Amino acid sequence: MTRHNHNYERIYTVVCRLPGMRRTDVQLRAGLASRSCVTRALANDFEGALMMEDEKGLLWPADFTPRSVADYLVFGMKIAPLKSLPTPVSDGTHCAITGVPISFGYPAHDIVPDAAGEFLDLLPGGAGGYLSEMAARALKGSWNLGSRVIFEDGTHYHPLIARDPKGKRPCWSDLVRELWPIRRNENVLMILTTDVKKRVWHRARIGAFGTATPVFVYDVIDSGLSSVQSINWPVLMETLDFVEEVYEKGFSKNGIRQSLLREWSRVQSVGIRQVIGLENRLKPLRAMSEFAMAVIIAQKKEHQNNEDQS
Repeated sequence: MTRHNHNYERIYTVVCRLPGMRRTDVQLRAGLASRSCVTRALANDFEGALMMEDEKGLLWPADFTPRSVADYLVFGMKIAPLKSLPTPVSDGTHCAITGVPISFGYPAHDIVPDAAGEFLDLLPGGAGGYLSEMAARALKGSWNLGSRVIFEDGTHYHPLIARDPKGKRPCWSDLVRELWPIRRNENVLMILTTDVKKRVWHRARIGAFGTATPVFVYDVIDSGLSSVQSINWPVLMETLDFVEEVYEKGFSKNGIRQSLLREWSRVQSVGIRQVIGLENRLKPLRAMSEFAMAVIIAQKKEHQNNEDQS
C-alpha cells in the first residue's frame, strides 16, 4: 500500500482514537487545513485496509471492535459525533457511565438535560463526572432507544414487540428464531424494553449469543423486570413455541403469567381437561427467565391484541 498523503498517519491516529468521525470532524481533530486531506487519505488507503467509511459517512478503523455498551450503540446505530470537541480531563478520570479511563471527555451536566436529573444521580460519577466520547454520543443519540439488538460486527436490529404492519422492522418473536442459526457464539448487546423513553442502556451487558445470553429486560408494569436476564436461547425458542401455542387459544398474557384457570370463560371454551394439562406444563416454566421473556414477546399468527402494541 502506498501513502502519498503526508497527513495519513495523523488522520489514521485520530480515527483510531475517536472512531466513527465524519471527514470534517477528523480534519478538525487532526488540525488539517481542509477536509480534502482526509479524502485523499481514504483514496490512498488500498481497499480500506486501515480505515472504512460507513453508509452515513462515519470513519472507523478497519479492525474496530466495540468493547462497551456505548461502543455497540454508536457503532450499530451509526450515531454521529457531537458538534463540540471533548476537553482534556485530569489523570485518573473515568467515564461516569462506562467506567473506562479517559483522557478527554464531556461534563455529564452538559450532555444530560436538566429534566433528567434523576439519571445523573444514578451515574457512578454523579453530576460532576465526565462522559467518554462514545458514552456522550450514545446518550445524546438514544433518548427514544426502545429495543435494540447489536452484534459485534455492527449488525443492528431495532425490533418491535408487535409485528410491524408495514414490515419495516422485525418483531422479537420472529427475530428470536431467525438469529439462532446464523449468529450463535457472537458477542451481542440486547435490550428488550416496553418503554422506549426509559433510559436503561447503561445497565445492559455485552455477552456471547448462546446458552447464557445477557438480555436487559425492562417491563416493570406487567413482568416487574428491570434487570439483566441470562437467557438460554434454545430454551427460549422452545418456551416461546409453547407460550404462543397457549396464547393462540385466546388466553391473555397475564393469564399465562399467573394461571390459566383465572380466565374461566376461556377455560370453558377450550375445555377444562386440556387447560389443566396446559397449566401443569406452564407451572414449572414460570420461574424461568426464558418464560418471562417469551411472554413479553409472544405473538399470535394472524393478529395481535391491543396489549401487544407496545
